[in-house]
Amino acid sequence: MCQACSNYQEVEDKSSMNKYCRAVLTYYEYSFAAAQFFLSDLKDDTGASFWCQPETLRNIADGSFSDSFITKKEESSTFSYETTDKAIESCDMISTCVTHNTPVLGGADVVAYHFLQDESAPAVHGRPEFTALLDGYEFWFASKHNLDIFLARPKSFAPQLGGFCALGLSGSDPMLLREPSPKSLDRVPVDVNVWHLEEGKLYLFRGAGAKRIFFDTLHAPYVNSEKNWDTLRIAAECLPSDEAPLFNTNCLYLSDD
Repeated sequence: MCQACSNYQEVEDKSSMNKYCRAVLTYYEYSFAAAQFFLSDLKDDTGASFWCQPETLRNIADGSFSDSFITKKEESSTFSYETTDKAIESCDMISTCVTHNTPVLGGADVVAYHFLQDESAPAVHGRPEFTALLDGYEFWFASKHNLDIFLARPKSFAPQLGGFCALGLSGSDPMLLREPSPKSLDRVPVDVNVWHLEEGKLYLFRGAGAKRIFFDTLHAPYVNSEKNWDTLRIAAECLPSDEAPLFNTNCLYLSDD
């Protein structure tokens, strides 16, 4: 990581930069996941031009990283679509599953999943004092540390398929007589305690049985789920762009299986 920073052409003061780069390593040494996302950003010119700026490294070294990054985030269009109040209200009318009056996944900390020992561990609930906004949706976190990690790469930690059941969206759910529509997202709820990480991406399921079916019987299961979710999301016709997300805030329950 330090070598990547040192070689980056926009950094003029190599000696002071290396000092701050060491501080960055110290900052991240207890968080392998955070370090990995840091490294992946350095492979991209846009990410490297931010992370390798002496000002950024200095802010991390003196502990003011969070405030400086939030300021940087607010000045950038990279992490947020133009989600208007009218668009939010329109989406809220489509389904109670995606209303903006409660946090995504009922407040489950989407970063904490990446640090749980195995997939039998339950979700970690976030707290309202550690809140991030993404496209009008609130995400809650259990700590400021997890909040900072999310702010650095929100799209990497946001749940896949909007936080709805991966099996239900695959088209192969034996429990569904009809495919879900934007107005019937309650057919594909999730138990936030039944989850899976695939290449750093978070997927959720309505229960352990649905998770078993998804992996045991479906060929290339993610492909259909992601394709169907994109089609369904765009069909909602309430979003400011075809790339903007919908997130599950209310269609949650604790399964028995």
